[in-house]
Amino acid sequence: MLTSAPADLKSRLASSYDSIADVYNKWALDNSSTRLSYLSKLLSHLCFGLHGRLSRPVRILDLGGGCGDPVTKSLLEHDANISIVLNDMSPAQISKARDMFHSDVAKGRLQLEEGDMTTLSFGSEEFDAIMGTYSLIHLPRDQQTLMLGLISGWLKPGGLVLATFLEEETTGMVMDKWMGDGGWMFWSSWGKERTLELVKGNGFEVLLEEVPNEGEVDARFLWVLGRKEE
Repeated sequence: MLTSAPADLKSRLASSYDSIADVYNKWALDNSSTRLSYLSKLLSHLCFGLHGRLSRPVRILDLGGGCGDPVTKSLLEHDANISIVLNDMSPAQISKARDMFHSDVAKGRLQLEEGDMTTLSFGSEEFDAIMGTYSLIHLPRDQQTLMLGLISGWLKPGGLVLATFLEEETTGMVMDKWMGDGGWMFWSSWGKERTLELVKGNGFEVLLEEVPNEGEVDARFLWVLGRKEE
């Protein structure tokens, strides 16, 4: 169903992801191949030294990353030089992440940030990479534009962004029972052409833009890997 974003969009999305957290997390793990494939592409562009290990500490922000499994988990296991800020608007997902990664939180390798990604506050040029996989698409289109500007500001020169967008343009699309009775859900998109214009307009060189065949999902997603201009 096509619609505009309701005034209480963010609270409804948070409540929905609280309600379907277990179902969604199982689905995300069972269908993680595409997400992990593009994570690998991002990692291949980071600065690695001898023996394929990172040559310096790297700080990564994961926007709308759920409970952190599989992406945050994969990053933490990949290299001890990686530290992560994991954001999600769902209190249930952040609680699950805190339980799952309590030792990494205690060691300072993982910072948890609950809330709306558009209200996060970070310093200029703080991150080496920022990800928003299957998450920016829940924002109204004007806020997706806003987020690209924020991401550009938070990234160091030469930093990387990996994000997922819908290929087709839509001002807003709603499903009342996505993954369960409590799963009210909203998505929007500028469409492929306009999205790529916005990515480039916010100071990114597009390293990769693909619409893969994701057999596990009933939608076509535009995957973008970009590098902030130095």
